[in-house]
Amino acid sequence: MTTDAEAGTTLRKEDAGGPAVTAVLSIAGLDPAAGAGILADMRVFTSYELYGAGVVTALTVQDTSGVSSVSPVDADLLAQQLRTLTDDMAPAATKTGMLATGELAAVVASFARSSKLGLLVVDPVLSSTSGSSLAAGGLLDVIRDELVPACDLVTPNIPEAEALAGLKIEDHQSALRACEKLLEMGAGAACVTGGHWPGEPVDVYLDGSGHRFLEAGRMEPHAGDMPEVHGSGCCFSSAIVARLALGDTVEEAVSAAKTYTARAIRAGIRPGSGMRVPWGFEHAPGS
Repeated sequence: MTTDAEAGTTLRKEDAGGPAVTAVLSIAGLDPAAGAGILADMRVFTSYELYGAGVVTALTVQDTSGVSSVSPVDADLLAQQLRTLTDDMAPAATKTGMLATGELAAVVASFARSSKLGLLVVDPVLSSTSGSSLAAGGLLDVIRDELVPACDLVTPNIPEAEALAGLKIEDHQSALRACEKLLEMGAGAACVTGGHWPGEPVDVYLDGSGHRFLEAGRMEPHAGDMPEVHGSGCCFSSAIVARLALGDTVEEAVSAAKTYTARAIRAGIRPGSGMRVPWGFEHAPGS
């Protein structure tokens, strides 16, 4: 687990007089509709005026209504992407999203243990909002056994936390027990996101100093038959990475990202005929 918030570096334009910028990294799948995955993460990073880099784990066929197919990249190609990129720049913080297979997750875990990724946030994506499976080949075991122990924060939703912790989550206290199990596995901190709760989406956060219940109010912009939101977990985890890169503690970053994501969901847009996506450009970097 990385503990040095200064593990990252800054990049400069070739013009020596150009401004320095901070690099952050997303390791995730490519959603052509840009509701989730790397393209959505880049949108959040840009809203915080950070330099977003991306390493692709899988190509998907999807639109704003759902996922048709997932094609994981070759493990050697993923390792080459990570090696080449981290030899050139050192991200201040990194997030993982869809890793698709256990073999790919093991490659990422190896780089995480080498401290080349800066502060690490693991969003353990196992399925899409529409319900399509995005996991294969022992992915859950590798996330549990190799990635969680290497991360500074893990941000599962309720089904993901149930799968990782091996327990049923029915209320905030059982979510807190899942967080405890994730810390026992080696995570620096855990946040079980509350989007699957009926009523207000309360997130349950735990680190070595204690726990918090994070509230942000209902997130739907309007009552009625608005379509479901796609990409809220990506928005949340990438906003955490952005705040970490800007110097927040993990707890501060989670709290700020909760506010950012709630506002982005309320301001959500509908670029296609399916689900809405969060839109956070009005809410950073001051949010």
